[in-house]
Amino acid sequence: MDNIKISSQMIASIYNKEENDEDIFELTDKPGLQIIRKYKQGTAPAKDNRRMFIILYIKDNRFVSGGINMVKAKEEDGSGYEMIFDDEKADRSFLRQKYANFFFDDDEMAVFDSSSQKIIFRNNKYSVNEFVSVLVKNHLSDMFRLNRIMIFLKNYFILEPLFWLADANYKDDNIRINFLLQKNITGYKESGAKIEMPKEPFFKYFDIYKNALMFFIIIILNPLLWLSVSLDASYFNIANPFLLFTAFLFFAILEKISRYLFLNIKEKKDSFVYKIAQTTLNMRSKLKV
Repeated sequence: MDNIKISSQMIASIYNKEENDEDIFELTDKPGLQIIRKYKQGTAPAKDNRRMFIILYIKDNRFVSGGINMVKAKEEDGSGYEMIFDDEKADRSFLRQKYANFFFDDDEMAVFDSSSQKIIFRNNKYSVNEFVSVLVKNHLSDMFRLNRIMIFLKNYFILEPLFWLADANYKDDNIRINFLLQKNITGYKESGAKIEMPKEPFFKYFDIYKNALMFFIIIILNPLLWLSVSLDASYFNIANPFLLFTAFLFFAILEKISRYLFLNIKEKKDSFVYKIAQTTLNMRSKLKV
């Protein structure tokens, strides 16, 4: 199967131009094709004059790689095709349908059989046209929706609350970029907003983040309000040594929490916070047939 040299001309000869195909280009640096395809008439991308930029090529005379990106149609001056990274109209909701820009490599184990001129994928054989249809189907079906939901949940329920407790806003581009890059790049210099320990210690002694203090005081006040109904009011006198001890213990624990947050957000390169943030950067999904 590997004895026949695969070329772009061979791939082009077995691909039949379809109705919505606007242009087909043979690749010059590797065996494969670039296909510019119009979206179905009446759809939002078609109304916005957008195109599918499909690439399909063969690596090592065997493995199939490629992908699809949404692009702007070629301009009258010949410039284009400019890639559209996010569908702005669909970006208003993480649940709304999106068109998935994606690339796949030999990890999908799609193999070109030069003897039959078919692509073997998931134990089935596809013509080049049929395999391109599989790619288009994945592009149109929003293959990353589950990833977006998981990223939203991680951001909204884990990363944003943790940064808020550390008096920082994870939605702030400077905060987020500084956090991600300073872990990856040795000698990276922060710019703009930074994560820092509290500049004014609470009671001039405890280094506690203000948001963490407020959050945990609200949590502690709830049971105290219930206890105040059943216990003698004199018990809650500020001179009560037990209450003083409990308060200082509470502040000491909060300082530990604040330092732990600072350590995991700012200092520790392999912190659990950073590992969670890393999982929100990459969208991965297997091709569906």
